[in-house]
Amino acid sequence: MQHKRSQIFSVLIAAALAITLTGCSQSPGTAPSDDPINSMGANVASGDTTKPLILLDSPAGPGSSAPSLYATDDGRVLMSWLEPVRNDGSETATTRRGRFALRFATLQSEAWSEPQTIAESEKFFVNWADFPVLIESNGMLVAHWLQMNGGPGTSYDIHITHSKDGGATWSDSVVPHSDGTKTEHGFVSMVPELDGGFTAIWLDGRDFSEHEENVSPEMSLRASRFSGEGTQGREALLDPRICDCCQTSAEYIGTTLVVAYRDRSEEEVRDIWSVRRTPDGWQAPIRVAHDNWQIPGCPVNGPAVAGGSSTGAIAWFSLREGNPEVKVRFTSDGGKTYSPTILLDQVNELDIDAGYERMIQEDHEKWIPGIPLGRVDVEWVDDERVAVIWLVARGSIAEIVMQTVALDETRGRRYVLATTDAARASGFPRLVRSGARLIMAWTEPGSPSALHTGVVSLPVK
Repeated sequence: MQHKRSQIFSVLIAAALAITLTGCSQSPGTAPSDDPINSMGANVASGDTTKPLILLDSPAGPGSSAPSLYATDDGRVLMSWLEPVRNDGSETATTRRGRFALRFATLQSEAWSEPQTIAESEKFFVNWADFPVLIESNGMLVAHWLQMNGGPGTSYDIHITHSKDGGATWSDSVVPHSDGTKTEHGFVSMVPELDGGFTAIWLDGRDFSEHEENVSPEMSLRASRFSGEGTQGREALLDPRICDCCQTSAEYIGTTLVVAYRDRSEEEVRDIWSVRRTPDGWQAPIRVAHDNWQIPGCPVNGPAVAGGSSTGAIAWFSLREGNPEVKVRFTSDGGKTYSPTILLDQVNELDIDAGYERMIQEDHEKWIPGIPLGRVDVEWVDDERVAVIWLVARGSIAEIVMQTVALDETRGRRYVLATTDAARASGFPRLVRSGARLIMAWTEPGSPSALHTGVVSLPVK
């Protein structure tokens, strides 16, 4: 029996890894219980089943995916997404290949505006992990998308455009990377600047075009600042060797721009690092997480940053020693140093054993142990707490869960906000704060896929 349990554990972990790689004790903040699985980390069934989520009518048509959220200074929320279109411009539910439009809508009060189109093309590189971003800087809208560049495989470029009339018209797109290679460029973060411009950060694969035989090519992390007129400044190399396909995240913490990403050491350790831009310029990268997660491939699972006037937070996923974990750290000095790591979710072999025993005893699928998949996002709830969301897989189903954590490490109750598919097509749920509310958006895979949005009731302390 023990051998079979170990097999079950290995299979479940392998399944969780397959989802990420192709895309890789008592539970903190949960009430004690005499239920054997209810005392086991991620295996809480599933914390509080109350869904503090009010669904909103989605502005996105059938087949839509890849949402991105941004809160403006005047209380609006912008959402962009990718949506399939026919060649005549009408909406349809197609596959990930074909003609797609990058669209956006604005949430004011409790309803989304009619969608507007930023750009559309049959050359868009549409995938579950690398999604377009839309921001606003001093009244100027800025968006990006990925576009196939005619190179081998999935070679693609970043295209950035801006609008100064609320999205009615858009500028010709510009490519921020100057290398001109037919390689991969993506996983973009964009941050507004005080002068009305913005900074773009991305993963850059130019070294793949000239690497020596039998030598592993390297993705680099690069950035470039744009003026309020959309004029690009000089590119900056932030880190010459990073994880190949994990999301970046960037926010201002005070007067310091902090960029979080997954690094890649010579030993294939892929932990979370950050790099800072102070008034003195870009500083040397520092290690945020000391998980020592050694993995010979990309887990497609990047970190998330929540900025602030004085304090920031970084949340991430790890598979330290084979145990899936979700963690968060705070910083009060603009990412120069970080507080101790706070563990929000984990699963290990004992958890799997407990779930397996319960399934055998009661023959009920509800006792399938939950395995954290990561795909995190983080946002401030108030001056003392952040809310972290992530995916927890239970067989083929994934729960989008949320938990708050305070600066003093106090953890709030865990909530299940929504369910989706555990497959990679569910992508990355997004969370943003606007005033006294949190807005969430996520993709539900299917034929066709659907994009959902909702308002999260802020949990009490």
